[in-house]
Amino acid sequence: VVNVHMPKDKITGVTQGYGFVEFRTEQDADYAIKIMNMVKLFGKPLRVNKSSQDKKKTDVGANLFIGGLDPEVDEKLLYDTFSAFGFITQ
Repeated sequence: VVNVHMPKDKITGVTQGYGFVEFRTEQDADYAIKIMNMVKLFGKPLRVNKSSQDKKKTDVGANLFIGGLDPEVDEKLLYDTFSAFGFITQ
């Protein structure tokens, strides 16, 4: 995992129920998609697929969109959950 980002509402500061996880290699990202898509986290199934912004970056292997996140999920938990699928650089 290279980076984790969970956008927040600009007014309330609350996460919006989705996030992005960047992997160093596309193989790590593909493996994470295969294993984690529809796995329940806090009782809600995760939607995991390649991000549309993945095409814009050339220095990162792949950027995944993670949807369906419970409000209790924070960036640390998302990082910890997905770090098993790729080398941690940050």
